[in-house]
Amino acid sequence: DSPLKRPFYLVGEKILMDNEPMPPYWPIYGSTGYVFMNAVNGLFIERGNARAMGRIYARFTGETRSFAELQHEAKKLIMHSSMASEINVLGRSLNRISERDRHYRDFTLNNLTQAIVEVIAFFPVYRTYIDARGVADRDRRYLEEAITRAKRASRGLSGTIFEFLRDILLRRYPERPDTEMGARCFELIMKFQQLTGPVMAKGIEDTVFYIYNRFVSLNEVGGNPARFGLSPGEFHARNLAQRETWPHSLLATSTHDSKRGEDVRARINVLSEMPEEWHAHLMRWTRRNRRFKKVVDGEPVPERNAEYLLYQALVGAWPPESPNGEDLAPFGERIKSYMLKAAREAKTRTSWLNQNGEYEEALVRFIENVLSSRSFLNDFLPFQRVIARYGTFNSLAQTLLKITSPGTPDFYQGTELWAYTLVDPDNREPVDYEGRAALLADLREQERTGGLAALAEGLAREPEDRRTKLFLTSKALRFRRRQEKLFRDGEYVPVATGGGHRRQVVGLMRQHGGQADLVAVPRLLAGLGLEAGQSPLSTFWGDTFLELPASEAGARFRNVFTGETVSTVNRQGLAVLFLAEVFARFPLGLLERL
Repeated sequence: DSPLKRPFYLVGEKILMDNEPMPPYWPIYGSTGYVFMNAVNGLFIERGNARAMGRIYARFTGETRSFAELQHEAKKLIMHSSMASEINVLGRSLNRISERDRHYRDFTLNNLTQAIVEVIAFFPVYRTYIDARGVADRDRRYLEEAITRAKRASRGLSGTIFEFLRDILLRRYPERPDTEMGARCFELIMKFQQLTGPVMAKGIEDTVFYIYNRFVSLNEVGGNPARFGLSPGEFHARNLAQRETWPHSLLATSTHDSKRGEDVRARINVLSEMPEEWHAHLMRWTRRNRRFKKVVDGEPVPERNAEYLLYQALVGAWPPESPNGEDLAPFGERIKSYMLKAAREAKTRTSWLNQNGEYEEALVRFIENVLSSRSFLNDFLPFQRVIARYGTFNSLAQTLLKITSPGTPDFYQGTELWAYTLVDPDNREPVDYEGRAALLADLREQERTGGLAALAEGLAREPEDRRTKLFLTSKALRFRRRQEKLFRDGEYVPVATGGGHRRQVVGLMRQHGGQADLVAVPRLLAGLGLEAGQSPLSTFWGDTFLELPASEAGARFRNVFTGETVSTVNRQGLAVLFLAEVFARFPLGLLERL
């Protein structure tokens, strides 16, 4: 392509659904990073426990509807309430078109409108992009899928109605575009496309994401909560595809629109590794807190589904400055605001349009009592500290993968340090940049006086230190800038792992010309069990290794985080690096081949 086609670096705020490709003809450099955010998050979820976590959720809440069922119901709710006028406009437009055709003039306005509602309710993506140039294959597939599913589900409507609507939306109507009827059909297509997006956003992001609480770290913009986790192979496959199609797209782990911050998700993900412990604590908490519930309209407040959401939010967002439950007033206000918003978005017992004051008052009072209950806190806090410990390693790992994967890493305001924020407005507080600059200066002074290896090892022993994430981010970004061509244009090579803990590590190489850099991060550490206060350093990894190409035999690598040098060794004809050496002083590796 001519460089004049994309003269400026532009990215699109485009929400792509699971496996939906970006339109390849757009003159942009990619999206704003939601695809990567959901992919890297899935890497730290134990997919083997999907059924166990689903059973726990169903037993605790009684909620058995699938994500797809809730999505369909919620989109119809939105169309019948907050977007009813837009639906009526579409229905009347379709009715006027049908009245001009003797084959379809007997269709009633009500049936035509109902058909539109069903098709949009089953629409698999936010929107299509049909215009005067025609219908792209991707758009045709999405429309055909939605209409087929709507037709099968709507036994009370004539199938001919859906065929009529399909032909109009796919521009198969016999009238020429330059006729009055052709113009009306095209106008209907445009209005239809402008409506499916907000219905999807309001139905999923602003409704179902607050109802389907099975595992809320999956409830993110552009994510698919029904997909429980991602294997390293799938993660590598997505990165390889990204490099081929949109190599300069943004890579995000948090955005202004995130339902919870990246560090909150990293903590919640740990629960997927310990379903039995999670279930046991849940049952104790709900028994101890039952006395705080008030009955409103014949039902206790909060209902079990909202209570399940609350406990996940507490595990993920608990402030590190209150390890023993001291001075919880600021945090309590944040949690109460969050749960009120979640309840209104869910639209089950209250809503933004029709607020139930008695319910909301009971919900707030329940949260206040829970956070002041020493019985609850004595059981909750030790468990949360374990989750938080593992969550720090998840968060550091996803940050390093963001910086080294194909694309352009993006950092949402304030996430250079631990940011245990929830949905907006919680994630829009002013950022103390001066304080961050002072912390960075302190790190550099410690490195100058005590040495890089000692600094890295000290932070590894206390990973919750607010400087740890800043240290990793600074070192990795500075290294990326020095290796600009490698990370911009270099190949992406998945690295195989072996040994006893091979599932607990992800490795990759970036290569360009004669340069090669190696990345290794841990994952799913809770299943192996660290001792209290332990970090996954040298003795933890045993015989686990990274398997490099045979051409790397005898290669030497410098660890960017520690300054130490490690070398590959021969193991049964393979060139391998033992993780006990890579993670000797710091639990993540960014290695430059010397």
